[in-house]
Amino acid sequence: MAQQEFTPTTARLQQDSLILACSHEHQSLNRYRLLSLRFLPYSVALSRLFEAFASESEQRIQALMQMAKYCQAVGVLPAISPAIQVTSDHDRRHFFVVDDTMAGLVLVDILFCEHQSVFFYQQLSNANCLPELNALLVTFAEQKRAECRVLQESQDHLLLDGCMPERQRVA
Repeated sequence: MAQQEFTPTTARLQQDSLILACSHEHQSLNRYRLLSLRFLPYSVALSRLFEAFASESEQRIQALMQMAKYCQAVGVLPAISPAIQVTSDHDRRHFFVVDDTMAGLVLVDILFCEHQSVFFYQQLSNANCLPELNALLVTFAEQKRAECRVLQESQDHLLLDGCMPERQRVA
């Protein structure tokens, strides 16, 4: 990447985009780690899937760190974010996924969050003016779309097995 001149305004916009993307990825990373643990007693395969998603999230964070170096904004990105807190009463009572119904409900929530991530990266990309960062954000949106497809397939598998009512399905 060739070094580019940044005006104070464009530098601030790039920093804000980088901070938003990095914070979003840290939240995703924490969510995936938590989900990996939650699904462990129910399905080792789904637990490993979330471990793989966490690994991809770590790679996205590293790519953002490299972009921050390129934009000369190294000190502005959060190094780590605090672990997410379990907030709903339902989650406090039943941390681990233990049956098909619960798995289906959790997958619905996860798929919704992933669709929001796709939208987030699309919007951030649309608001960005640095071509290199834009390409990175578009790639992130595509990766999140792929995660949505994998989660949808997992949800479809539960649906086919009769474990999840049709009305809970997220398209």
